[in-house]
Amino acid sequence: MKLFIAVLTVVLFCSNVKAQPLQLYDPVANRTFSAEKYTSIRGVPFLFDKWMNAIIYTEKGYYEGLQIKYDLFENKIYFNKNDESFELQENVKNFTLFSNPSDPKSALKFSKGFKGSGLNADQFVQVLVDGNVQLLKSDIKSLTEMSEINAGMVKTFATTTRYYINNSKGVFL
Repeated sequence: MKLFIAVLTVVLFCSNVKAQPLQLYDPVANRTFSAEKYTSIRGVPFLFDKWMNAIIYTEKGYYEGLQIKYDLFENKIYFNKNDESFELQENVKNFTLFSNPSDPKSALKFSKGFKGSGLNADQFVQVLVDGNVQLLKSDIKSLTEMSEINAGMVKTFATTTRYYINNSKGVFL
């Protein structure tokens, strides 16, 4: 019952927000994503390899209904417009991914501004539990090199996951 009331409160609050959805424009000014820079590396730099529906909140407002990919290696967000990938140039405060848009439980919320051991303020982290105490998940992609017998040195994306607890006093491991 408490969960229902909390969800209802959030829905009612969000329905009264007066922010205007922003329009993406001028794709020439946006930098495009080139997959060729990762062709010599095994794996993908993204959190998810497929395009995901999202809501993105910036300092100017929000974008709703975008399809995005989050690049963990470079900590950048790319959006899909007319089957082309563009880097979002605005300062993103947080974003929410929806793996199944019809299921609100599939929402994955990401935010930045947290500081801690191995965590910088510009890095997006997944907020697993939100409240007085927050549980945060940080996925990072890094490059590793391995020597393979017939291929020589091979670069591969490796994912490292760290969990943090954030309270009013700061972020802890």
